[in-house]
Amino acid sequence: MDKRSIIILLSILILVGVGCDDNSLEPVRTDDPVPDTEKDWVQDYLAALWEASNHGDWDVISGTVNPVTGGVVSGVPASWPAGFVFSVDIPPRALLRRQVEVAEPQPLNKGLVNGGHHGGNDYLLVDPIITPVQISIHVPRYYPGVPLNYDYPAVYRLEPHSLTFSRPVEVTFCFPPWIPDTPSYHKFHFWREGGDPDWTYFYSDHEMLSPQGGDPRTELVFETLHFSRWGLENGSGGGGGKSWPE
Repeated sequence: MDKRSIIILLSILILVGVGCDDNSLEPVRTDDPVPDTEKDWVQDYLAALWEASNHGDWDVISGTVNPVTGGVVSGVPASWPAGFVFSVDIPPRALLRRQVEVAEPQPLNKGLVNGGHHGGNDYLLVDPIITPVQISIHVPRYYPGVPLNYDYPAVYRLEPHSLTFSRPVEVTFCFPPWIPDTPSYHKFHFWREGGDPDWTYFYSDHEMLSPQGGDPRTELVFETLHFSRWGLENGSGGGGGKSWPE
């Protein structure tokens, strides 16, 4: 085959290749976003959980803690059975600062230090606490005999919101008596950022807890450095709980 014939043959092959382009597979672009079904699932789940726990029907356990000596706030929710003890054990000198959200960036003022920028919001951190602080544990009220207890999830609030600590605080929760118990439980802290209706949900401090006592619903103990909204889910042992992504 001479040189001219080779050139003609290559030209034909190129034209045929161009003509078949409509039937060829589209190449995968590395900069295309990959669908994150796990993220979508978590967003939907946390949004539903937030709405379900956004009620005002709580039993509240409260107590005052000295920031120097620390202390324990403990009790059984008023409508819960005996033995379901909730507590917060704050070590001496563990109370640090409380975040205060502000609408606009603020100059440094007496009694305030710059708290930085997070999630589109600006924060100031109040100086170390020197006066007694009232600590509250909010637990959904229990209605014995009511199916699924109005579908209240196992979400508890530790307040004051955004209280932070210099040393770990020991927290003891119990799993609700209206939800089937399991051998273990998922504990997580969750929050949301943004605005209605475009909230973005986050969670952290996710770990598996095993009961510390003989009753599988009680004495679920963990440590934290902050107060906010916390959730418990049935572990991987059944009971209708969801399996969280590892």
